[in-house]
Amino acid sequence: MERRGGVDRTVCLGDVAATGPQPKEVIDFLRGSGWSCVMGNMDEQLARNIAEEVGANVGEQERMKILGLDAWTRRQVSASDRRYLAAFRPTVELRPKGGPDFLTYHGSPRSNVEGIFPTTSDVELRIHLKGREPGVLAGGHTHAQMLRRLDGSVIINPGSVGYPFDRTASGRILHPAHAEYAIVSAGGDVLEVELIAVPYPLSELREDVEKSGLPDPRWWMSDWY
Repeated sequence: MERRGGVDRTVCLGDVAATGPQPKEVIDFLRGSGWSCVMGNMDEQLARNIAEEVGANVGEQERMKILGLDAWTRRQVSASDRRYLAAFRPTVELRPKGGPDFLTYHGSPRSNVEGIFPTTSDVELRIHLKGREPGVLAGGHTHAQMLRRLDGSVIINPGSVGYPFDRTASGRILHPAHAEYAIVSAGGDVLEVELIAVPYPLSELREDVEKSGLPDPRWWMSDWY
């Protein structure tokens, strides 16, 4: 939410440290931010220190690379970090004065592994939302920005700061070099939603990845543009 002069409240929608070159640094940043954080599915796995589940449609070579990245990430995360992640909440509700109620979550209000997409039918979406009807609902999980309406609610996905998805027509997932987030301004009868993508030099990301000790950095960077 935002008022004139600055942001009133920031909520992180989860999946903060997995699948990236700086898991420890991200956790340290969030610790000092004072932001509310909801529990993503990857946060839950890291908090419990269990291996990532890799889909059956992934080839064996790719599977081994993903599992190697996951094992490296879990080695970077301390017991204290895991306790911090374990304190993330399934949902965060906001009730600002003079504006609509907000419900934030990771995948859906009932599960951090359910995805809400632009193509999700209204019937299915009502099931995901379990009859909740706040003015604004915001979630992540799909790594792609979205804005849609359902009945009297606005549904937002701000995308991903560190691992945005660009799904091609062939089904391949690419990663554009920009950081995504959303700003919601509410006051009276006016609701403004701004979906933002801030570009950064791909060369700087590549340099950070190579310095991080991430296993097989060239493979990790191969889908970035």
